[in-house]
Amino acid sequence: MHKAAPLQAEKSLLGPCHWKITLRVPSARIAEEFDHAYRRAASSLKVPGFRPGKVPAHMARQILGDSALEHAREHLFEHVISDAIRAAGLHNEVLRVMGFDPKTQEVDEQKDLDLEFEVETLPEVVLPDWSAIQVERQDARASADQIEEGLRSLGGNHPRFDPAEGAAVGDEHLAVADLIYALDGQDGPEAKDLKVGPGAPLYGCDEQAWEAAVRGRKAGDTFSVEVDFHEGFSEAAWVGKRGTANVTVKSVVTPRVATPTELAEELKLPNEEELRERLGTQIGRENARRERERLAQEILKKVLELQPFELPARMIDEESEAAIGRRVEQMKQQGATEEQAAQAADENRAEMRAASEERLKQWFVIRKVAQTEKVRVSENELDGAVRALALRQNVDPAELRRWFKEEGRIDQLRADILQEKVRAHLVETVARQPEAAPLS
Repeated sequence: MHKAAPLQAEKSLLGPCHWKITLRVPSARIAEEFDHAYRRAASSLKVPGFRPGKVPAHMARQILGDSALEHAREHLFEHVISDAIRAAGLHNEVLRVMGFDPKTQEVDEQKDLDLEFEVETLPEVVLPDWSAIQVERQDARASADQIEEGLRSLGGNHPRFDPAEGAAVGDEHLAVADLIYALDGQDGPEAKDLKVGPGAPLYGCDEQAWEAAVRGRKAGDTFSVEVDFHEGFSEAAWVGKRGTANVTVKSVVTPRVATPTELAEELKLPNEEELRERLGTQIGRENARRERERLAQEILKKVLELQPFELPARMIDEESEAAIGRRVEQMKQQGATEEQAAQAADENRAEMRAASEERLKQWFVIRKVAQTEKVRVSENELDGAVRALALRQNVDPAELRRWFKEEGRIDQLRADILQEKVRAHLVETVARQPEAAPLS
C-alpha cells in the first residue's frame, strides 16, 4: 500500500458476482508510481559517471524514452487496480478484471485520473449443517435379475457355434469360411475359419454386394466379391486399389449364447455356482460405485437447494458455449454435418446452459467443501492416478506424467482427483446406511 497517496474506491453491483469499481487516482499517486517505475528501469542501465542502480529516474526517462513511459503506465495500472480492488473489499474474491483497456487511458502526472472497471467475483458459498441433509444408501448387492442378465451378456461375448448340416447361410446361420484376397490375378493375404454372414460385410466390400453373394450359400460353395483395399491393409502396395476376395464356405453353423456351464469351463472355474458368485461380486462392486455417485450427486443438489447462490452470467455463458462446441464436434465425429450439428445444439441450447450452470455451481460447492474440510490431493495420490492411467493405456508412467506437465494438464488431473475425494467425503459424512441393506 502506498501510504503517501492511498486510494479510495467505490463498488456498485451490476449483477450476480459482477461489480463496477470507480476510483480517482490522485496526481501524487501517479507521480509516485511513475517515479518508482523509472527507478526500476534505471537499475539496469549503465551510464558513465554513475554506479549501477544509481542512475537518476529523470535521466532514465530521457534515455529510455517511450519504452520507459509505457513501462511506467503498465506499472501504474497494475498497482492501482490491485489496490482499488483491495480498497473496495474484494481482494480475495476477484476472478477476473473486465471492461478496462489501459491503452485508452490518458495519463497526466500533473492531474488526477478517474478510472472505472468491472470485476467478477467468486460466488458466496455457504455450506449447510450436514445434519439437515438426509439421504439413504440403496442396497448395492447384485440382484438375481442382474446376475442372469450378466450371464446372458457374458454368454453373448463367448458364443458357441453349433453345426447346421444342410442349412444355408442367412439371418440365423453363419458360414465358416476361408478367403484369399487377390489383385490382378495375384493371390495375397488369406484368412482361415472366418465366421461370416449377411449382416457383417468384409471391410472394403459393398454391403449389398456382400449380402447378395453370401446369403443362401451352403457348405462347399465358393464365390468372389469385389473389395477396395483401404489404408491399413496388410499389403501396403495394394492400398487404394480394387481387387477381389475369393471365399470358400467350409461349413454352416448356428450361433448361440454360451450356457453358464460352458462359461465356467472356459473360464476354468469349478462349477456354475462359482461363476455366479464371482459375477455377483463384480456386479455388486459396480452397483456400489454407481450408488456412491448417485449419493454424491443427490447431496450436492440438496446443498444447492438449502444454500442457493448465483454465478456471474458471463461465466455461465462461456461454460455453456464451450459445452455446446464440444457437443457439435462430437456429433460431427459421429457423422452429422456442420449444419445438422449446429441446429441440434441450438435446439438444446437452453437445456445445455442450465446443465452448465448446475455443473459450475457444484464445482464451487466442491471447492468450498475442500477448503472447509481440508481435503487435499497428495503427491502420492497424484502419482497413483498417473500410474493407474499409464497401466490402462499401456504406457510408461514417467512418460505419461511428463506429457501431463508439458500439456499443462497436471492441475486438471489434480482437480479431478480432488473432486472425487470431496464426493467420497460427502457420502461418508452425510449418507446413512440402513442396517438391513449394507453395501457390498
